[in-house]
Amino acid sequence: MSGKLYCKGRTDHQIKLRGLRIELEEIEYKINTFKKDLNINSVIVLRKINNRDCLHAFLTCSSPINLEELKKYLLNNLPNYMVPTSYSIIDSFPKTPNGKIDKKALPEKIEFNTIINPPTTKTQITLCSILEKLLKIKINNIDENIFNLGADSLIAIGLITEIQTNFNKKISIKDIFENNTISLLSTLIENVEKNYEEIIKACPKQECYTISSEQKGIFYSSNATNLPVYNLTGAIEFFEEINILKIQKCFNTIVKRHEAFRTRFEFKDGEIVQKIEETVKINIEEINGHGKTKNQILNNFNTEFDLSKAPLLKVGIAKLEENHYLLLISTHHIIVDGTSFQILVDDFIKLYNNKKLEELELTYKDYANFERTTLLNNKNKEFWINKFENRQIKPLNLPTTYNRPSNFTYMGSKITKIISQTLTKNILDFCNKNELTPFMFMISIYFILLKKYSDNTDILIGTPVANREYSNVSNIIGMFVNTVIIDSKIEDEIHFIDFCNKIKNTSLEAFNHQNYPFNELVKNLNIKKDLSRNSIIDVLFTYQNTGISKLIPIKNTKYFIPNTKTSKFDISLEVLPNNDSMELNFEYCTSLFNKEFINDFSKHYIEIIKSVLKNSQIKIKDINMISKSESYEIIYGFNRTELKYPKSKTIHQLFEEQTLKNPNKIAAIFGETKLTYKEINQKINNLAYYLIQNNINKGDFIGILLNRSIEMLICMMAILKAGRNLYSN
Repeated sequence: MSGKLYCKGRTDHQIKLRGLRIELEEIEYKINTFKKDLNINSVIVLRKINNRDCLHAFLTCSSPINLEELKKYLLNNLPNYMVPTSYSIIDSFPKTPNGKIDKKALPEKIEFNTIINPPTTKTQITLCSILEKLLKIKINNIDENIFNLGADSLIAIGLITEIQTNFNKKISIKDIFENNTISLLSTLIENVEKNYEEIIKACPKQECYTISSEQKGIFYSSNATNLPVYNLTGAIEFFEEINILKIQKCFNTIVKRHEAFRTRFEFKDGEIVQKIEETVKINIEEINGHGKTKNQILNNFNTEFDLSKAPLLKVGIAKLEENHYLLLISTHHIIVDGTSFQILVDDFIKLYNNKKLEELELTYKDYANFERTTLLNNKNKEFWINKFENRQIKPLNLPTTYNRPSNFTYMGSKITKIISQTLTKNILDFCNKNELTPFMFMISIYFILLKKYSDNTDILIGTPVANREYSNVSNIIGMFVNTVIIDSKIEDEIHFIDFCNKIKNTSLEAFNHQNYPFNELVKNLNIKKDLSRNSIIDVLFTYQNTGISKLIPIKNTKYFIPNTKTSKFDISLEVLPNNDSMELNFEYCTSLFNKEFINDFSKHYIEIIKSVLKNSQIKIKDINMISKSESYEIIYGFNRTELKYPKSKTIHQLFEEQTLKNPNKIAAIFGETKLTYKEINQKINNLAYYLIQNNINKGDFIGILLNRSIEMLICMMAILKAGRNLYSN
């Protein structure tokens, strides 16, 4: 308080938008100097567009203005974040009594002229086509933020693959987030040199071929259990008469097309190798499904494979009733991942509809060889090793219903919760407003839930990635999927929105180094194997924005996904966007948790979502995961000990009545000791008689000095039965 006055500028002309300070007068100056003969005057304000704060320009001008030219002029003279999103041309500005422009009087609900820039260059047209395929929408504006159109980090990974395929240019996922319009992205692509490194080439024909790191891990894990844990199984449900011979022909065409279905595995010189048979035939197994549920049929069909024999694919037809069939498909994870299973179904649909399939340039053995020669020693290895080699990785200390078995059992189950349309909309609006993807938001909630359950501050979550960012592998069937670790140290004092941004940066960094095999990381870190747990990660998170649709483009059919009753992790959460809602699938190991525990776990996940949407600035420690009804039950329900009983009778009389009714039922358990009503009553009577015989008068106080035990209960009851007073300490 020195008495000096400092002028720091006008607060109404400077704003902060998405973390960036913007001088509104600078934007207005640039607009006003565009074609001086138009006599442009402008005012920049914030307005809501698609529930996001955006820069909006109100303009007055003496002659018609070409807004597209104005936008290009501004993009060349201002940073991208300072260019207004929308524009309104008005006759005049409202004024204050002293003649200044009254910004508060400008319309809140605006009719604006959003500049529509259609694609014009070859790069822009190709990018539009790619994104239309990925997002399944029509795009006609190259300046629209692709994340507002529905893209997320997983779509961005698919976009990287398509850019590699179509332009032979390699960009990172971070590049896409920083250049989030087709206009900016096309400029970036045109300025990136062609990628001549890391090109997958076809292997020469030989007797056997190397396998990938993921295949090696699955081979050993699959042999360690007698359950079909590593099978991928599903069914197409037909509601009409089917042509079994045509179905068999379709699948034999697929087997001939994809080497994965002609592949078997064996040891050679101490190493696992894959051998590819020239010809393999599929025979359709016909099953009588009458009187059985679809889950029963699929679980009976889902038997173990012998990895030394091809094909690792089974196809069956189950007749449920007249004009109602299940086409059963079961294959092994060592040759197929989730994307591959979708390719398998898509190929079958095309063939069943008499369409031709495009030729394949490569096969999976080519990728496996590329991984061994290139990926195992690229820059991504250094990233992951540096991240974890000097770090103490602690297991996730989740409370369990049952004691953890000495060996992981893989037995599991699944419960499903639906997030309502209203809550889903609130989630998506929050993500759009804060430049997050739904993946980033939902995994942030998962981190917080795990932290509150376990009290771990350093948590690792695995998330699967398609790992198809290289050209010419997008339509190949094989085991490409990799597990990426998203990690975070969670501080109680951090605000939720800041934590989300932390997870955003961590996940983008992880996805940018996604193709280093998870199994190689585990091996290089020399982590001691704990047979009761998975390596490094105990929980999994999947945001399934792509996958097999429940509606199949064959008339009178739909897709059926069974409950396999298995679990590869302690808990796995799958988020499945479904029209305007979200489906949450919680898969859990039944050797560790019961259904009631996971049901509460899932409710708490949704409660955390509701809590943070109300206040994004809330600190992690203050986030409440208990609902009002659950809180009431804890405070009042569990503490409600009132019980009606006949007040004319004493407690030892009531105990005598129970002894007469249930003499041989267990009345008390303490440690390993169990006593029936009859046994306890006999001990009570003996002690009561002893007290009476030793001339202890009625009304005398008798002290008890015992730890909590069945004996303490017997002493109390005996004293009361003898008509004496008791004093315990």
